[in-house]
This record gives sequence, C-alpha cells and structure tokens, in this order.
Amino acid sequence: MKRLTTLLLLTVCVLSAAAIEKTILIGPKTIGKGWKDNIVIQPEQFQKAVEGDIMTLYTIPARGTAQAAFQSPKDWQPIAPQYAYFSVKAPVRVTLTGDMLAGLKQYGLCIGGHDYQIVRVTLMPATDMTETEVWKGSFTAASNWSRNLDLQRSVFQGIRMGDALCFHFSEVGADAAFKLADTKWEALRSDVNGTRLSGDKFLWTISDQMQLVKLQLAGADGVVTHLGGKDFTLNRITVIRYASELDPDESTAQHAPREYALHPGELFRGEKAFPADYSQNLRLTAAPFQELTTDYTLVVSYRLMPDVEGPVLGFREQRGSWPDISGAKETQWRPLNGRTVVLPLDEQTLDKVKTKGLVISGRGFILNKVMVVKTPK
Repeated sequence: MKRLTTLLLLTVCVLSAAAIEKTILIGPKTIGKGWKDNIVIQPEQFQKAVEGDIMTLYTIPARGTAQAAFQSPKDWQPIAPQYAYFSVKAPVRVTLTGDMLAGLKQYGLCIGGHDYQIVRVTLMPATDMTETEVWKGSFTAASNWSRNLDLQRSVFQGIRMGDALCFHFSEVGADAAFKLADTKWEALRSDVNGTRLSGDKFLWTISDQMQLVKLQLAGADGVVTHLGGKDFTLNRITVIRYASELDPDESTAQHAPREYALHPGELFRGEKAFPADYSQNLRLTAAPFQELTTDYTLVVSYRLMPDVEGPVLGFREQRGSWPDISGAKETQWRPLNGRTVVLPLDEQTLDKVKTKGLVISGRGFILNKVMVVKTPK
C-alpha cells in the first residue's frame, strides 16, 4: 500500500510538472495571397496573461515563402519590430513583454500575412520552459556593420526543431539591428536579415530543417554562422526549449469564423465581423477583376449586428491611405439597413480595382458574401 501511495504521488508530481498550454484561438483561418486576410484575437483572451508568458501560433504553410505579421488593431503597427513580417514554417513562439501585453489587453492582436492557415493560437506560462546558455562573451557591433562574430558549430550542438535561440544584448542603440547569416553570408531567414532591435532580448525559433542543418554543419573554415549588425553589444546566447500539455478545455477560446468554398462569381463567402471600432477590413486582390467589364456589378450581402448603432459600409482603393473608390479623399460611408449593397463597375472603378484591388470597410455588420453579377441588358 505504501509503495502504491508513493507511485501515485510520483505520478501526480510528473503530471503537475508539465505546464498547461491554453488555447485562445481555434482555426482554421485561411490567410491567403497578397496580404489581404487577417483575424483579430479579442482583448479578453489576454486578460489573464502575465509578462513572460509564451504565445504560440500553430500553422500549416501553403507555400515555402509564407509570411505572417503580428499587429495592433489600433494602428496596424507591429507589436515589436521583428513581428512586422516573419517566415511561417513551424510553431512561432513569442515571449510576451510588458509593452506587448499592455496593447494586447486593450486592443487584442491582429494576425495577418499570406499563404498559410492558422490552426490554433495558445498561451502558456514561462515556467514551461528550460533555458541553457550556449555562448557567453562580449561582442560589440560597430555602427557601420563592419564587425562580425563567427560562431562555431559547437555552439549549436544538441538543438532541435522548435527550440528558440535567445540573444541577450546590452547597450542597444536607437538604430540597432542584427543579422544571422550562413557561410555564404546569406541570411538564415528574412526575420534575421537586418532586423531592428528593441529591448535587451531577441527570440528566434528554429522552424525549418535547413536552418537547423546550417547551424549544426561547419564550413571549410570551421565557422557555421556569422552574426553581424550595428549599435549593440551581445553578451549571451541561450537555447530555450518548450514542453507542455495542451489544455483539453477550449470552452473560453475564440473560434475563427467558419470558412466556405467559393461558388462561381463569389469573391468572398463566410462570416467576417466588422465591429463598431472600424478595426476590420476585407481586402480583395486585383486578380478576380481582370476579366470583368462594365457589364458587371459588385454585390455585397451581410447581416446587421444588433448592438451597434449607425452601421455603415464603404468601398476604398487599396493604395496610400485607402481613399474612397470614387476618388474622394474621405470614405463615403453608405448607411446599412439590411439590404444588399451594390457597386457598379464603371470604367473608372474597373481601372482602379484591376490595378490595385478593393477594400471593403465599415462597422456594425457581419459580412456574408461578396460577388460579381452580370447586369441584365
């Protein structure tokens, strides 16, 4: 009996040692071509998060060139310089800073990009992480990119897919930037190619087998990785490894809108919310407009949100500050009453949408369908 009790206690200890990874967004959410798609994770999903927690984006890339972006729905600026755009190849992990959390708790998070599908987004505590130091020293980058640090392959022995390299800096200047390159001085990935630095840490997740091979194999001179940049001092490199159990309770998670297959003539079909704060837009690329003539009309179907007063919809050009499709500098908002909204495709409008595409903006409605129909003679 004593042995059984001991085994039970050991089992409880083992189970409790693994931190819980909480799902905050459930997909699928397709992020298509041309930087036109995005989804906003609502602020309430971040209310219990604390500084140091780890947010993970799980995806299925549609192309090897797939990229994502983490932006604030307030002003569409990246939550940190390195997240303006980054490659999508494996789970993307972000250690949340105090500055990030302040914006996430107030405005939420917009995830955009191109050519991938979001499977889920999770949060887990920093306790679910081991950190091992693999390099320690003092390397100061010159202001003109003239100095580089050569890292031997021994630094990266034992790392594996999903691990993250954490670079610890001091004396970070206002224009600080850094680069990780292979033996041919080619950047290992776009988000470490002259990346702007803010703060004293930069986290880089190993998300591609080729990156791992380059880190672990030496060139002819015994050097596998070059680290360069400007206006910073590198003090340490650590390897961060994650291990967690996915929480089966998804009752509080936000669900991505259901996705539908497009029917002939449809440019969008689904359920996209346009809340009261004008934070959402639907961007349509120029591709589906190329074969259209002035015989066609754009038709928008939607349903009204019951709790938003004064719902409106506008059509905007996808250039500059997104002027109205009519050419007016300010958006010409159309009041919504539940009836479909039509946009005649005259020669001027066709020229604009065939060149740059179209943006649908507004507030107070759920967008269901955008299609083009041929106008009866």
